Amino acid sequence: MEQWVLLGGAGLIGSALACELARQDAASHVLIADHFCSKSTAAVAAFLATQVPDPAQRAKIELAAIDGADPSLIPRLAGHVVNLYSWASVNYDYVAPLPCPYIPELRRLAELIAASAASPAVKSFVHVSSGAVESLAAPVYADLRNRKAYSRFLYALARHSEELLVQEAACSQGLAYSVLRAPNIYGAYLDGWRGIAPAFAEAVKQDRDLVLHNGGQEVRQFLSAQDAARGIVFAVTTPKTPARVHIDGPQTMPIWALADTVLARAARTRPYGGAVRIELESVVDAPSPRTAVTAPTAPAPRLSAYGWRSRDRVEDCIDAVLAAD
Repeated sequence: MEQWVLLGGAGLIGSALACELARQDAASHVLIADHFCSKSTAAVAAFLATQVPDPAQRAKIELAAIDGADPSLIPRLAGHVVNLYSWASVNYDYVAPLPCPYIPELRRLAELIAASAASPAVKSFVHVSSGAVESLAAPVYADLRNRKAYSRFLYALARHSEELLVQEAACSQGLAYSVLRAPNIYGAYLDGWRGIAPAFAEAVKQDRDLVLHNGGQEVRQFLSAQDAARGIVFAVTTPKTPARVHIDGPQTMPIWALADTVLARAARTRPYGGAVRIELESVVDAPSPRTAVTAPTAPAPRLSAYGWRSRDRVEDCIDAVLAAD
């Protein structure tokens, strides 16, 4: 058994990964290093206690209020270092050129990789990325007049830049690495359930409108946080796993189909007082209507048919949210 250090590990995927490592006895020690700005260490500890009831297994998990830029983190790096931090975000009000505000964050990521490569205690560096990157596999047209589409494009490009940095920095310094792309994640968290499926279910419970952007035509893969954690453990510990893989979600559906599923399951117990609204994407002034961008990234090999997959379904998540008080 080896040590695992989860950078930004107090989030949905990180907490699920810590629990999975503890329950499987797959790690001798799991360090969750996080800034704990949006949640307290006590709240995270209480959540972990509900997910890992065995005190002996739970004792392997340590919570440390250490930010990724904190120098005190460097001596703690050991075993498999998993970067769950992403400084990229979808911001519909931000349409400035991407590199300017993002360069300092990429520098932080490069420093973490360099520190990991310099430490004899570190076995590998694992970067958890997003399936959104695969939208850049072919020539992409970023519609500069379309605020939401352009913002999503910037997000995918930012995550792709993280992947390239991990690949180049790790290879140049002789550090074993993995880049794991995850689709839309859902699962139980500190204050209920997270993800677009539980968000839709919560809106129905409160009779709020379901807003489907772009006609709800976007197709999403859905993967439970527990399965994401199992996929990460499988990919990191299985010999000859490719350095870059996409963890497949067991269900794929358009957003409109997800909304239909939520409404159908809610109709079993209660009427819905809201509406399903189709919103056209907003537009902004731009110097040119469309800009062609070609990003040299191929779709990652896919982990999709291995024994770590559970039977968790989006429908089960929806039912849990609808049944909650």
